[in-house]
Amino acid sequence: MKKIAILDLNIGNLNSIYNAINKIYGKVILTSKLHEIKECDLIIIPGNGSFKEAIKNLKSNGLFDYLKEIYLHKEKKIFGICIGMQIFLNSSNENGYEKGLEIIDGTVEKIKNVKSLVNFTLPHIGWNSVKYKNKIKYLEGIEDNSDFYFLNSYGCNVKETSSIIGQTNYSQVFVSIVNKNNYFGVQFHPEKSLSNGMKLIENWIKHSC
Repeated sequence: MKKIAILDLNIGNLNSIYNAINKIYGKVILTSKLHEIKECDLIIIPGNGSFKEAIKNLKSNGLFDYLKEIYLHKEKKIFGICIGMQIFLNSSNENGYEKGLEIIDGTVEKIKNVKSLVNFTLPHIGWNSVKYKNKIKYLEGIEDNSDFYFLNSYGCNVKETSSIIGQTNYSQVFVSIVNKNNYFGVQFHPEKSLSNGMKLIENWIKHSC
């Protein structure tokens, strides 16, 4: 039975994602220790908060280089949630410029009210739909334009179109699902997205184990 590590980057409450994974699979740990993460087969990178803080914490724990190494050798499956997806990209301008893992070509930029919506506010909080650009196995049993729960002020501008799986519109369109080789990421919070989110997590575990 494969083991799942949820990375504790000290950003946001991780209890909900831990409880969701534990309910579905059971063999899961919450850790920031590199030696424990190396012993696991699947890795989940969750988090709310700052891109810059996430990168800082990854580097302080020796995880930044390890995640890049995993991409090169493709021996483990990675699931990034919210900030965990954003760090796959080249960089972010949140709280000043910061480089990401540079696995997917693109940048993280503040969501703009391009349509001049009267009720536009940041952060973008609550339910919104995801339009599929490509259908992959992790989306089995989840209809196109299904709703998921979001909490974000910054969105992913992905230049590498082959990695774009889903998009969401909040005055502007931003990428909300990506997949490249063994790296899969979502901008929303599946653990807070009721049946659609739980199905997504189940699919990822099923097809990764």
